Amino acid sequence: MKKKGKKSNAQLIIDVLLTGKHLRAREISDMVSDAKGQEVKIQDVASMLSKLTDTNKCDLGFFIKRTKDKLGFVYHMAEEVLAIPAEKVYGLARKIGKDRYTLEQAAKDHPELKKYLGTSGF
Repeated sequence: MKKKGKKSNAQLIIDVLLTGKHLRAREISDMVSDAKGQEVKIQDVASMLSKLTDTNKCDLGFFIKRTKDKLGFVYHMAEEVLAIPAEKVYGLARKIGKDRYTLEQAAKDHPELKKYLGTSGF
């Protein structure tokens, strides 16, 4: 988290996904805006969701499920991730830094996550 204790938009989006609900980008944007106390544009949320769900850019992408229906994409967090502390989940979204939580460590601490990693070798 940032020094002043304020959460980044990515952390707020992760917090919304950790509710376990199946949500669209518009709903996530509304919830993030409420939590932040100011408007967060849907295109900003959609851009961040694109990064968070891309397993090449973010390890958390293995656990965020994105399904398409007739109205667009619906996002939700894998049920097993909901039991992990938020700070560790934020760490999965980081590629570098002291607060990073690696896939290897997550799989070691929570073996039930291995099913989402496919043939990643953990």
